[in-house]
Amino acid sequence: MGMFRAMLGLSIHALDRSRKMTLYAREGVNHLWFVDPRIQLLEVYRREGNHWQRLGAYTGSAHVHAEPFEARKLNLGSLWER
Repeated sequence: MGMFRAMLGLSIHALDRSRKMTLYAREGVNHLWFVDPRIQLLEVYRREGNHWQRLGAYTGSAHVHAEPFEARKLNLGSLWER
């Protein structure tokens, strides 16, 4: 299926993450990004079978090459700007 990005809720962070990861794996999503603007965090996961492999966690204004878009450099600082 492709890639999915999720914004994490404030009050049910762990439950929200667990439910989403299970659902997305079942539906065949191959890549998952969790974006938490409160703490300026990007987490990148790749599905391997029915499990998720965490590929990295990036913070602040880092420049990253994150799957499945690793050919392009992403400036995280631009995600946090309002």
